[in-house]
Amino acid sequence: MSAELQTKTVALPPPQVEDTGAHLARVPGVGSRVGRYQLVHRLGHGGMATVYLARAEGTAGFEKLVAIKIIHPHLAREPEFVEMFLDEARIASRLHHPNVVEILDLDQSDGVFYMVMEYVPGETLAALLRSLRDGERTMPLGAALQATLDACEGLGAAHALTDPSGTPYGLVHRDVSPHNLLVAMDGWVKVVDFGIMKAAGKRSNTLTGQLRGKLPYMSPEQARSEPLDRRTDLFALGAVLWEMLMGRRLFPGENEAMVLDAVLACDVPEVPGAPPEVQTILRRALAANRDDRYRRAEDMARDLRAALRACAGEAEPRQELSALMDEFFARKVAYARAAASSSGDELAVPDERSARASVTDAAASWAGTATPPSAPLRHWSLWLLLPMLGAAIGAATIALRGDPTPTAAPSMGS
Repeated sequence: MSAELQTKTVALPPPQVEDTGAHLARVPGVGSRVGRYQLVHRLGHGGMATVYLARAEGTAGFEKLVAIKIIHPHLAREPEFVEMFLDEARIASRLHHPNVVEILDLDQSDGVFYMVMEYVPGETLAALLRSLRDGERTMPLGAALQATLDACEGLGAAHALTDPSGTPYGLVHRDVSPHNLLVAMDGWVKVVDFGIMKAAGKRSNTLTGQLRGKLPYMSPEQARSEPLDRRTDLFALGAVLWEMLMGRRLFPGENEAMVLDAVLACDVPEVPGAPPEVQTILRRALAANRDDRYRRAEDMARDLRAALRACAGEAEPRQELSALMDEFFARKVAYARAAASSSGDELAVPDERSARASVTDAAASWAGTATPPSAPLRHWSLWLLLPMLGAAIGAATIALRGDPTPTAAPSMGS
C-alpha cells in the first residue's frame, strides 16, 4: 500500500501498566476468524490498525460483508491507545448519517480489540487525489465542491451529536484530511476515523502535552496546542478543498518543521480561476483567526450548496466523482468482491448505489490507505474475469467514498 500521511502525535511517555499478556495475542490474518467474523481480504493497514473485509455469519444461514478494524496486538498494552480506540467506537456508534461511517460492533477476541463497520466499496480521497496527480490532473470544480459538501454535512452531524440526555458532546474530529474522507463508488463521501476526536467527558481527552492531527491540515490554533472547537475541523476541510482545486497541499514543506512554520504563518494563496463564490468560501474557512471563520458546518454547507448551483456545468458533480472512482478503482473493488466470493459460498454484495443506505467502506481508511492486492486469488481464473467485473461494476456504480462508504482507510492506521 502507499504510505499514508501520518497523524502527528507528540505525547509524554505513557505510564507503565501491568502486563496483561495481550502482547502474546495472536495476529489475525486473511482466512482466520475474529469472534463470529471470517477475514476474507485485507483492505488496508497502518501503524495502529489493519482493516479487513470480513464475512459476518449468523443463524439460519445469515451472512453479511462488513469491514473490521483490528488494532495491532502490541498496542493492547497501551492504555492511552486502547481508551482512544474504545472512545472512538462508543461515541461514533451513536452517529447515524449518510456522510459518516457507521460503527456496528466493538469487541475483543483472544486479546485482540476490533471494531466492526458497515462495508461499502470505496477509497480514500487521498488515493483519488494521488491518482489525479499522477496523471497531472486536478479535481473538477463541481466534483470538488460536492465532495466538500458531503464531508461538511458529515462533520455537522458529528458536531451536533448529543448523549441520550440531550447534552452536546462538543465533538471535534481534529484529524480531517483526504486520508479520512472516503469516496464511495457512487460518488458519495463519508467522514471516517474519529480515533483522536475531542469530546466532552471523553476520558482520553485528559492527557496533556499532545499535538494530534496531520500537520498539513492543522489550523494555526491546533498547531499551537490551543483549545479546539468545531472551527478547527472546518479549517481543515477548507484546506482539503484548496488541495482538490490546486492539486497540491496548501501547507507544503520538506520536513515537519517547515510544514509547521507554514501552518502557523497561514498564508493562503487564492485559487487561480476559481469563481468568486468559491474564493469566498476558501477565505472564510481558512481564516487565520478562528473568529473570522464559519462558526458552524451548517453555515459552510449553505455556501457550498450555493456555489454548486452557481457553478453548475453540464456534468452532474456526483456523477463526475463516480466516474473518477470507476476510472481509477473499479478493478480494485472488483478484486475485493471476487476475493469475498472465492473465500466461501457465494455471497451477494449489495450494489454500491443501493448500498447508500448501508454505509461503510471505511475499512482501509480507518487503518491507513487501502492496500493493493498482495496475494493471488484462490481461483486463478478470476484474474481473467477482473476486467469484465470492473466494467460491470463501473456501469452499475459511480464512485467510492461516500455514502456507502466509509472505509478505505486511514486513520487509526496512521
